[in-house]
Amino acid sequence: MFSAQQLQKFAGKKRITQGTFDEAVEENIEEFEMATEEAVASAVAEFQSQGVDLSNIITTASRCDLSEHPLTKTLKKLEAAVDSADHSTSQKTLDCLRLAAIDASSTPSFSSSSSSDKCRQFGAMANSFDAVTHIINALKQGTSDHNIDTQIAAAGALRALLPLSSDMKTRFLRAEGVKALAAAVTTLIPTTAPNGVEDTKTKITSKSDAQSSERKHQLLAAALLQAVAASTIKAEYNKCAAMEADLGSLTLRILRQSSSSSSNDDSSTNAVVIAICAVLGSLTSADDESLPSSRAFLNARQLAMEGAAEALVSSLRIYTTVKTSSNSDYINTIDISGNISSTNTNRDVIIALCSTLRQVAANDDICQEAAGSGAVPLALQLADRGLDTQDMELLRAALNVLKQLASSDGIKAEVFEAGGLETLKESLKLTTDQLDDENSAGDNANINTRSVAVVEQALGLLTNITLRNPEISTAAVSSGCVGEVLRAMHALLDTAHSSSNNLIGKKAESSLRQGCMAIRNIAARCPEERQVLLAEGAEKLLRGIKKVFSSSCEDVGSAALRDLGLDNYNN
Repeated sequence: MFSAQQLQKFAGKKRITQGTFDEAVEENIEEFEMATEEAVASAVAEFQSQGVDLSNIITTASRCDLSEHPLTKTLKKLEAAVDSADHSTSQKTLDCLRLAAIDASSTPSFSSSSSSDKCRQFGAMANSFDAVTHIINALKQGTSDHNIDTQIAAAGALRALLPLSSDMKTRFLRAEGVKALAAAVTTLIPTTAPNGVEDTKTKITSKSDAQSSERKHQLLAAALLQAVAASTIKAEYNKCAAMEADLGSLTLRILRQSSSSSSNDDSSTNAVVIAICAVLGSLTSADDESLPSSRAFLNARQLAMEGAAEALVSSLRIYTTVKTSSNSDYINTIDISGNISSTNTNRDVIIALCSTLRQVAANDDICQEAAGSGAVPLALQLADRGLDTQDMELLRAALNVLKQLASSDGIKAEVFEAGGLETLKESLKLTTDQLDDENSAGDNANINTRSVAVVEQALGLLTNITLRNPEISTAAVSSGCVGEVLRAMHALLDTAHSSSNNLIGKKAESSLRQGCMAIRNIAARCPEERQVLLAEGAEKLLRGIKKVFSSSCEDVGSAALRDLGLDNYNN
């Protein structure tokens, strides 16, 4: 069953054509004698009052003279360059498009739920002028002519443009953009010559290539894969097309190739792995809220059948053990602009791999495969590293993997026996101390969202590991872990009360729900531990959570109180 809110999303918003909008503007000018800007503003207000989505509409006052718009001229220049196979001009023009898209999306509001008007207008114009088709044509030409610079420039332009408009992603799909990217990515895979010797001309890491050429191939791989990710995020049909074009399989092959690379240029290899994680994470994420269903779970199963879990764990092992001894302090990754930006060394890659492994491990079989490949000790090792360095983002990522794996009954014991409860306890202690200090100091504006995120994952891990497992539930109480859980929940409740940050409030709410479920799991399976929980203040805490978060925590709070043996659990 879907909620009324979900059904409303699936129904979609009302849409109109550019022609309908322009007619309304002309009517305002002719019949009401409005100035152009006033006529446009009036039309916008009228359509918005009717619930019409204008994200695909050009609403600038200069809309009637778009033939002279810089974007129009740039696209005409690109079209001419592609027609004449002028790669130099194509590359410069594609870079101009990329930079223009970055400029449009660089306002602070772009990162919020509603895009800025500047961003929306640029996306609408780019879509209206069919920008993606011109870029796809340039990409195809670069691929057929083996011109890596043109391919990188085209992929960078797509990476910057596609997030600006959902309509642009639809047009990209119709223009066979996914197939064009798949064709380009295919050239990155080494082929086998008739004599059985591997042809390394297009291999990502080839010993015979000069170092600069090798690095350029790595940058091409990263650019293409980030374009794939940009085209599939929140676009279900594009995800389906990407899987049908074997981009999932190709991405896994490149992952194996990159992780086992003997390249001396770790920075470029790392950029590729981060881009790979973006693709795999997008393909297995049901993030398109406009549709009632998604193939994300089926995509995860298909990728798992092709060895995704083993490949991700293998890469994680390499980065956790072998590559952490590297002397390099920084790596280069490709950001939204398509440029190379300096970020922290292997840590970012490890976090990306953890996030992707958690996303791909979508069912019990995949969790078992990941655990069989050694994911549990690796994740615990990374969690301990995060604790030692107080790296909250790394700690959160490692706990997130453990939480997902512990949802499988067959893995709970492995996590427990490997010291998972102690790691969980220390994680809660560290973050709760930080939250208590910030709450006591009244420094609520600077409460670290990463600390709250760590608590959320730690409580989620405890919920999963204690579910249907009396032995671990008993150990959680006797080891003092539950004491830290209750202390963390108190700190979260205080944080939620005092913080003006909505994100922190939502994370605290989600974390408290996890904590309620963990207490219920322990109380339900271990009646002998109920008095211990009550003696430590579980009842008062649960009732307080129910009162503050009645809409999200009342059910789990009442269930926990009931399983603690209290008759008035609904009060």
